[in-house]
Amino acid sequence: MKLLIDILGWTGSGLIILAYALNLVENKKYLDYGKYLNLLGGLLIALNCYYYNAIPPFVTNLLWSVIATLTIYKSKKKTVTKLNVSHFRENNEIITAGRTNGDVTVDIAECSSIKSMFENNW
Repeated sequence: MKLLIDILGWTGSGLIILAYALNLVENKKYLDYGKYLNLLGGLLIALNCYYYNAIPPFVTNLLWSVIATLTIYKSKKKTVTKLNVSHFRENNEIITAGRTNGDVTVDIAECSSIKSMFENNW
């Protein structure tokens, strides 16, 4: 059992170091992986610390995992159903509206039906 706990602790340390290295790459795809690596790594180190009755690092790594969980939740919440490009017709004018990351852009903002649609749905 001790060998398994040691392997899990070292694996957790490796995952956190890998997450940090991926963060330095500054690639969006890798940043998403880093969040999950931080979560799993923190939990594995916390398990190791709990086994050895090392309470301060146990609490630290548990909080590390909670922060990683909140970060994952926050990034999932920001993922919005995207309305890439839609065309609406009002008074024989084509209106292009787009939405990405919560920002709404409308070429002709004076159109009341478009304005009310965005206000009611978002």
